[in-house]
Amino acid sequence: MLAARQKQNLPRMKIIISLWIVITALSCDNLSNIYERTLQDAKKHHKIILLDFSATWCGGCKAYDKYVFSDSSVKSKLTENYILLKFDKDLPDNKFLIEKYKIGGLPHIVIIDSEERILGSISGFYSKYVEKPDLFLTDLKVIIDSQEKIKQLEALYTSDTTNIESITNLLSAYQTINQYIEIQKLEDLLVRLSPTPERVFEFNYNRAIYKLQNDMNIEPLLLFIKENPDMDNNHKWGAFSQLLYHYRDNDDIENQDKIYLILIKMDPAYFKHHYIEFLFENKLKIDTAITLTNEYIADEIYRNTFWGQYLLAHKLAYLGKIPQAVQAYYKWMENNKQDWETGDSYWSLYFFAKFANYYNVELEKALEYIQIAERNRNMPEEKVLMAEILYKLGKAAESIEKLKETQNLTESQNEYAKICRLIKKYSKE
Repeated sequence: MLAARQKQNLPRMKIIISLWIVITALSCDNLSNIYERTLQDAKKHHKIILLDFSATWCGGCKAYDKYVFSDSSVKSKLTENYILLKFDKDLPDNKFLIEKYKIGGLPHIVIIDSEERILGSISGFYSKYVEKPDLFLTDLKVIIDSQEKIKQLEALYTSDTTNIESITNLLSAYQTINQYIEIQKLEDLLVRLSPTPERVFEFNYNRAIYKLQNDMNIEPLLLFIKENPDMDNNHKWGAFSQLLYHYRDNDDIENQDKIYLILIKMDPAYFKHHYIEFLFENKLKIDTAITLTNEYIADEIYRNTFWGQYLLAHKLAYLGKIPQAVQAYYKWMENNKQDWETGDSYWSLYFFAKFANYYNVELEKALEYIQIAERNRNMPEEKVLMAEILYKLGKAAESIEKLKETQNLTESQNEYAKICRLIKKYSKE
């Protein structure tokens, strides 16, 4: 790794042939020189550059290293055509590239040529890469193969930068490869050239969502909602859902409660059971939670689902009937074993384990269930839950290893911090 050898005078060819160039703690001058040399080397050797922006807290970034870039086949094929530069977004010395490429959320891999032309980007980590890391190469190929068509569309646009059809066609092409900088420019242009109410609305809506998702800035979305009280249900659903995720990520219980009440009126079929779970788990308005649970399980179809059984068990537990809750819940699980024994119906397994962990009951059975679920769903929720159960069972070392594994998957800075706190807590105890 370059970071480990930064005091050495590396030969120029070493940088050319190495796929893994990690830019971490270099001075701005050194970083700028390496970046410029990489552009020259890419031109000389006809290679594409992958700018991999990451951070120590970014689980999705770690997942790329673990599942994609460490895969021998992927690494070999990447080395033939690409040079990878990795940057820690949080280091001040990397600020000029963060600003140049307008990097917000992580992980974010920007694909450029030797002339610094952005060919496209891949934002976030996709679970499909875990099982099939070569799909990353497929996604790269789609971006590269799109360039000829995009150049043709760019030529049409350049010939008349006021032609709405040319702009919309090019914008659509950019969206398929996530050429996010040009997307914003064309959206700005469309609004200026043809500011229809629908286009202005959509533009402001997308900008507000983008600011929240990438810059963690909630104010534009709050202002947009205030200025558009009569927006249609689809946009309203999206806007308030984003607010809910933001408040949940920041453990803001009061505002989660407010947003849930709005969303339930819009889409009770989706949000009602989530809201009941939220109330039970935060010991909030329990009478309301029990009333809503009774309404939910009154329908036999809902009662005989993992959600129905999970909420019913919570209700019984809060009424002081934990043994009855456990017995009824376990009986339902065994009666429906054919649905989850392979792990395909992992939610049944997950919610039983979650209930058992919350009330410290049937932890051995909960561990058995969550291990089955994990084999079919490699997500942070299962791993954190498993770690908590392992710890309660006196298996601190295994618990800590599971939490460290989880760090490779989470993309939330707050969630990453919580996992670090658990590791620290379990290590001390």
